[in-house]
Amino acid sequence: MGRTVHQQFPLSTSRLGEVDPFELQIQITGTDQSVVSHFTVLTPLPTVKSNVKRRFQKRKEQLTASPSPEPSTIKYPQFQERNVNILSYGVSLKTVLRQPKIEYLLEYFKGDTIALLGLDKVKVVGQTKIKEWYVGFLRGKIGLVHCKNIKVISKDQVINFSDVTITTKLLLEQITLPFKKLTYMYSSIRTIVTENVVSWKAFAEVVGYSSLSLDDFCRTNVESELERVASVLEKLKEDCHASDKVKKKFQHEIITGLLKLDCQGPITRLIQDVVMLSVAVELGIRWRELAEKMSMLSKQQIDAYEVPHRNKYGEISEETMWKPAYDFLYAWSMQFGDGYRDVLQELQNALDKMKNPITRHWRHLTGVLILVNCMEILRASAFCKHEE
Repeated sequence: MGRTVHQQFPLSTSRLGEVDPFELQIQITGTDQSVVSHFTVLTPLPTVKSNVKRRFQKRKEQLTASPSPEPSTIKYPQFQERNVNILSYGVSLKTVLRQPKIEYLLEYFKGDTIALLGLDKVKVVGQTKIKEWYVGFLRGKIGLVHCKNIKVISKDQVINFSDVTITTKLLLEQITLPFKKLTYMYSSIRTIVTENVVSWKAFAEVVGYSSLSLDDFCRTNVESELERVASVLEKLKEDCHASDKVKKKFQHEIITGLLKLDCQGPITRLIQDVVMLSVAVELGIRWRELAEKMSMLSKQQIDAYEVPHRNKYGEISEETMWKPAYDFLYAWSMQFGDGYRDVLQELQNALDKMKNPITRHWRHLTGVLILVNCMEILRASAFCKHEE
């Protein structure tokens, strides 16, 4: 059954001053250097000072006439609604109408002009086979179009732009739709957002709280910008889960807000975390099949991922099976380093090649691939270059 080992690991910092809360990533390897398990530990926030001490500090500030701290002066670029600059188009060579309709795949008639949001190709399963696709836009919808079904043309060759004009606002709304249906872990989102967003005011504005003051978010007096951002995040979560308000999806609001702030790094971290968790939950016990195909794991290696999550009887329930699945996917993704697009594409390929693949009915990873392939053109169109 194994035993629990309580081992202390001293940590130190090379810089002076206070240490902000951080996430410690721990990886356990075997004698053959293979990853046995991994997990993260989030350090707790600093304890709130007592009211007595706070009152004493307030009196002391009044006596010494020291100025109050200035709000964050970090200026984020302004997301602007304007037409997206499309450089390439495609003319459809055949009519494609699907019954039943397939999510994230475009339908079109022969001779339609389709705006191409880039010439990078995405590999995903279609009706039955894995094919290469362009990300396109037609008649108010973004989706994939089979590369062999269109002839690529330049902007000068387009006769009618009425069906292929797209704004940055519409592009943002369309590419973030998958995040309304994916699974998230609040602690992970909290860490990513509070570590990278340095202005509570800017964050509040992009998630729909432009008219609220700091007092509307903070129940007590908070001293750090991290805590202020965390307070905005907490209110957003509460509002999204409130039954008496307009239903909004928390993770969708977060990804939309970060895209409006042009926070590229946090966005890629968030996308990868949400995708890994969502795939793990969707796979369940079938993660074993995926692990065998992706990494040629033996039964002993698969068991090693499941051991930490078994109960006292040595069993693991179907409801808990997402945990070893997530551990495996996280460890597998580390080989790609910062290549998050490679992680998503390789994961899509592996899922598509499974027997009775889940991607036949669960296509939200395809939607995420559309998002990451559109981030560059969205950024180029929505933000002025002189603001960067």
